[in-house]
Amino acid sequence: QVKTMMCSEPMTPLELDVQLQATELIFRSTLEGRRIEACFPEDLDDWYAEVCGKDWQKANEKQRQELLSQKKESGENTPMWLEASAHTLDVAWELFEAGKAGERLRALDKVDRVEVMEQLRELWPKVRGSYYARCGAGHRASGLR
Repeated sequence: QVKTMMCSEPMTPLELDVQLQATELIFRSTLEGRRIEACFPEDLDDWYAEVCGKDWQKANEKQRQELLSQKKESGENTPMWLEASAHTLDVAWELFEAGKAGERLRALDKVDRVEVMEQLRELWPKVRGSYYARCGAGHRASGLR
């Protein structure tokens, strides 16, 4: 059976590996014309213990604690973190466009320079005075790249 995961927390490297393996199984079965069963466990940790084993679960818990520690240290989702992240998303929205292989820089004549400068002007005092804002501005999902 393949487990479907819906999480609000970031996945650990071990959880990502399980999800990739499940995805491969689903795609391979689809290509072979086989239908596989899906399950919807009430407790994700119980499913991991049953399918991956206790040693895997212990290693995963260690990775999960490290992720939570990093999240707490960076102030993720605090007001300053969120505001700085929003500013960098707005800057990225102006500077990048979708390409065939990911993002690419927008043509200079298409960039709203006034908007970019305004976003950076509002971002500067936040990142100057707040470690959490610097973490939000540099976050990989939304940060300056």
